[in-house]
Amino acid sequence: MRRIGLLGCGNVGEIIAHKQEGFIIAALHDAVYARAQAVEDECGGAPAYESFDEFLAQDLDIVVEAASVSAVQAHAEAVLLSGKDMVILSVGGPYR
Repeated sequence: MRRIGLLGCGNVGEIIAHKQEGFIIAALHDAVYARAQAVEDECGGAPAYESFDEFLAQDLDIVVEAASVSAVQAHAEAVLLSGKDMVILSVGGPYR
């Protein structure tokens, strides 16, 4: 079963947490730590990480971004350089 790191725990992240099927959410991160903590129980106790580096250091197969274009800009390179795959849900932002 694939182990997912959920980057972004707002509306879309909560939907993903509720609809888990065929994967396990193994780690949570949000710029607002309290949002990640609020989703922990919905993910079967997946731990929330305040530090992005600690989140990324977890045993994850894929990081699913459900945060924002700015989160992609801030974290995508680190995710890919860590050897993890990434699914980006945020689209439509300006390219810089």
